[in-house]
Amino acid sequence: MLLCALYTPMNKIKQQMNNNHNSGLYQVLQRDKSNRETKPLVGLSASHAVSEGHCRCAEAPLGNNAKSSDTFFAKNRESKGLQPDLADTLEVIDDDTGEVKSFKCFKWGKIEQQSPEQVLTERFALQSAVRHLMPTSRTAKCTRLTTGAEIAMHKSKEHGSCSYSGLQTCGSVWSCPVCAAKITTRRRNEVRTAMEQHLEQGGQLYFITYTFPHTNSQSLNELNGLFSEALRVFRASYEYKKFKKMVGYDGLIRALEVTFGFANGWHPHTHEVVFASRKVSFRNIKNTLFKAWKNACVKAGLPAPSYRRGLDVKGGDKAAEYVTKYGNELTMAHVKKARGDRFTPFDLLRNYMHENDKQVGAKFVEFAEAMKGKRQLFWTKGLKSRFGIDDMDDEQLAAKIEDDTLMLGKIPFDKWRAVIRYNARATLLILGQKHGFEKVEQVIDDLYMTYCTSGDKEKDDEKKRKYIEKKNRTNPHYRSTSDVTLAEKFNQVREALNRSEYIKKQDAERRTHIEKSTMQWYFENMGDIDNPFNC
Repeated sequence: MLLCALYTPMNKIKQQMNNNHNSGLYQVLQRDKSNRETKPLVGLSASHAVSEGHCRCAEAPLGNNAKSSDTFFAKNRESKGLQPDLADTLEVIDDDTGEVKSFKCFKWGKIEQQSPEQVLTERFALQSAVRHLMPTSRTAKCTRLTTGAEIAMHKSKEHGSCSYSGLQTCGSVWSCPVCAAKITTRRRNEVRTAMEQHLEQGGQLYFITYTFPHTNSQSLNELNGLFSEALRVFRASYEYKKFKKMVGYDGLIRALEVTFGFANGWHPHTHEVVFASRKVSFRNIKNTLFKAWKNACVKAGLPAPSYRRGLDVKGGDKAAEYVTKYGNELTMAHVKKARGDRFTPFDLLRNYMHENDKQVGAKFVEFAEAMKGKRQLFWTKGLKSRFGIDDMDDEQLAAKIEDDTLMLGKIPFDKWRAVIRYNARATLLILGQKHGFEKVEQVIDDLYMTYCTSGDKEKDDEKKRKYIEKKNRTNPHYRSTSDVTLAEKFNQVREALNRSEYIKKQDAERRTHIEKSTMQWYFENMGDIDNPFNC
């Protein structure tokens, strides 16, 4: 049966899922037909002009499944027990638009195949949506403001993708789609490396999920606090220590995830890949851990989880599947990741961007503020060094430029203002990747000419001037130079000189006191020469 991609507002998603309860992972492609623009930017194709609002179509996802699980761990599937998740391709015709869409079908759902241009442009579009929701956050400045260095475009020799340098990065894996895509992809490679090496050494992998009941009346901040306390009590329990001895515990990697549902609210949960040396049945592990996890939730103030849903134990094949899907709302090409009527935070952000739903936008802001400063991926101490993996935080990964890159050219700051004004960051990266920096310079020159002749440059200058004045007015010590008279300036200089002389006098007295104290101690203890200070 053909799966047609339909635009579905958020309040009709549940009804659609009830009507399609046998379709696996439901494709909820949000499409705003009334506001869809197909006019290209500066002579580019429509697919290049989707960037940050030029084309408000939701076809462009956050990522592309370039390296899917049909090749993941294939070389180890027989000897290590990791079965690759083989995929079949399905072509679907959209009845509304007549477009032919290609889907890859996995055991865990379906993924729409999208072009790299749509992948990139959707990330910058969602970042712009975050900027409208949180204008004072670091994400609002990410890849927009400079670090003071020259802005340059680089091209990877290995992958052929382009990136910017000299721009500020927020390094937020929770609220920034651009940084999160970089961080998630690099973290996934680290986890994959560790798992492969551990299996080659003859180790065992266990994939354990911890969750708990919750209601829609609880805030995410409250649930995070209770969940952290439950994990702390659980780690200190006798049963958990018994589990570590039973499996030959070598360490773990813990991933924190959050989904949202209108029925039950926020749903924080963790997935852990446990590195062990002994093979133990999943049932024995679950029977050993569940009672301790249930008691820990009750002690922390959470409802008691059920045996069926509170704790789940799988093997290395499930861990491999999860690593392949890790961060797939950021690096894969499907719109819906969470199951049932639950949504990832970036699903909420997409809905806000396409439908301007302020309630959904407020939920994303709540998520971003509650998760700020938390680590998405936690490694046991010493586990990274064991597998030869560099320990870098999220901000360092987001700002890192690949070693094997070629600098295509530099972008002047004045012209970069035009790029930001017309939301052409993704467009320039696509041009640099496909046509070289000469084409990029042509487009930048055209944008800058439009920027200067249309009056937009004057508007931005005036806006900047008003912003600086408003910022200065909030400073109680600030006074405009035009309001300071010559006499006041003279008094300010005289006061500064007096303060300088007073400080010098204090320093001289302090030094004299130290010298006298030192000599006094010497004469009291030695006493064989005269006292020149008469003390």
